[in-house]
Amino acid sequence: WSLCDSDGHNLLNPGETPMKNAQFLVFLAAVLRAVHKHSVNLRLGIIGASNDHRLGANEAPPAVISVYLGESLSRIIRAIAYGKEAADDSVEPVEIGVSVLPDIPRDLSDRNRTSPFAFTGNKFEFRALGSSQNIATANIVLNAAMACALDDIANMLEAELAKGTPLNAAIQSLLARLFAEHMPIVFDGNGYSEEWLAEAERRGLPNLKDTVAALAHYGDKDVMEVFARHNVLSPREMLSRQEILLESYTHTLSIEGHTALKLGRTRLLPAALGYQARLAEAVASAAALVGDAAEEKAYFLRVRAEVSGLLVALDALEAALAAPSGETALARAAYARDVVLPAMNVCREHADALECLCSAHEWPLPSYAELLWLH
Repeated sequence: WSLCDSDGHNLLNPGETPMKNAQFLVFLAAVLRAVHKHSVNLRLGIIGASNDHRLGANEAPPAVISVYLGESLSRIIRAIAYGKEAADDSVEPVEIGVSVLPDIPRDLSDRNRTSPFAFTGNKFEFRALGSSQNIATANIVLNAAMACALDDIANMLEAELAKGTPLNAAIQSLLARLFAEHMPIVFDGNGYSEEWLAEAERRGLPNLKDTVAALAHYGDKDVMEVFARHNVLSPREMLSRQEILLESYTHTLSIEGHTALKLGRTRLLPAALGYQARLAEAVASAAALVGDAAEEKAYFLRVRAEVSGLLVALDALEAALAAPSGETALARAAYARDVVLPAMNVCREHADALECLCSAHEWPLPSYAELLWLH
């Protein structure tokens, strides 16, 4: 994601002249303001039942929205925000209209891909969006937040100029204030670490861990203001989207729950019970021949424990799907998250264990190994 002017010039491309660098820094400050002030909106742009499984694991960013700038650019904005004492020997204090920024190489140290919003030389990568998700919503949210940030900055700058402050001095003062205010959104470390979650809370960054937690904020005044301010969406349109998205989430988990129940009852359980019966016969035969067969009995008991666990878990899932789930869309979505989804996860735990215990020739579904490497 980036911004271009009407002539196609990339506004997030660090320039080779003092004025172009000033332009880059102003738009960079606007990005930081947009993401920091409206991080809940950006979180709402990446919601989804499937993305909930992805965020915070499997080389995907966490649910906490932050901005990665890379070591070089982070040092520069700290120097602007806090003055010479914040700059190390490799960064000279930046003077707007006079200084040319040092080369800002595309930082390649972000190998773990744990930043949701990363600067990569002349653009930002919004990495929190799932591959199956439509990018339209995320773009609408990001562009609306950026419009609000640019509007704020224009008003601040015009107010300074109206006082008679020279342009370069006004920009210098404004950038220092903006970078200092929005530095909490900048994080270049490992987004998976427990330390970062604690640090994010200390910085006041919201940690909306799942779709329902995010959608609960859809009707917040400051969230709705981002869209209403420039007539992108009216409050009524926002609330209707909240209702639709909550119902969609609930419907998705209901379909997944019924599918898991049917697979468990009609495919996995019969295969596991059949294997258990044959294993019981094998244990009895071994005991008749050698007398003890302790190892065979222990293996049989492992299989039996998982089969019993799957039977109980499937009954619990069926009960969860049949139970009343709430009077409002938010209550129904919360029930699906808090009751149906955990019930499915318990079924999966027993099914995964049985996949590793039962005969591969009799297991009715492709194993992980077959899915990943054999076919």
